[in-house]
Amino acid sequence: MITVTHRFNPLVSTAALLLALSQPLLTAQADEQAVPAAAPAPAVQPAPAAAPEAAPSFAEAARAKSDARRAAMDEQRKQRYNELRARAAEIGMDMPEQAPWEMPFPAVDDAAMKQWQDEMQTRRQERLEQQEKMRNMTPDERRAQHEQRWKKMQDDAAARGMEMPAMPNWEEVEKRHQEMNDRFDQYRKTVEQFSDEQREAAKAVFGRSARSHQRELPCNCPEMDAPRRPQMPMPMMPQPPMPAPAAPAPAQ
Repeated sequence: MITVTHRFNPLVSTAALLLALSQPLLTAQADEQAVPAAAPAPAVQPAPAAAPEAAPSFAEAARAKSDARRAAMDEQRKQRYNELRARAAEIGMDMPEQAPWEMPFPAVDDAAMKQWQDEMQTRRQERLEQQEKMRNMTPDERRAQHEQRWKKMQDDAAARGMEMPAMPNWEEVEKRHQEMNDRFDQYRKTVEQFSDEQREAAKAVFGRSARSHQRELPCNCPEMDAPRRPQMPMPMMPQPPMPAPAAPAPAQ
């Protein structure tokens, strides 16, 4: 039997121990190098501030105020109606629960409404046509139209037991109109020839009458304003009688 004896070497044992201890550290460093670095998380942006609400316009504020006032008035009216119903129930009267202004409108006959609208439109069209016809008539045709209308009015009055005067003479009517126009022209010419003194005298004599007719005068004369009337003095309260002066003291 052969026995082999190995000599213990402390340096080799120390190197082997160091290698064994450093093996996990080397493996962890290799893994960290193999895995790529993760991208950094993006920074969280702050939320934008909410825009301030625009102030309501004057029209919107007025409309809101009007709606609120109308709602308050409706509420007061409904409350008064409920109080009226309560008082009516005390005396034995039964009033509807729904207020009259809240009830639906009654149904309207569309056929009758359409007929009424058609009749009104027809009458309006006939009136316009008659006016256009009268404008295009000659004086003789217009006079004949007047006479025919007057004759129809006489027949209607006779059927009702009434009497109407005979047809007036249109020539006399036109003559009277012409006389009135001539008289007015003469009056206007006379006023235009007034002097300043005469206008002052007219204002003093006619007073308000001159001013009331000044718009009817188609002339370029100065305004003839009436003088102001003197105001009546206000009545004064009677004054108490003054006390009599004291008699002088007798001489000593």
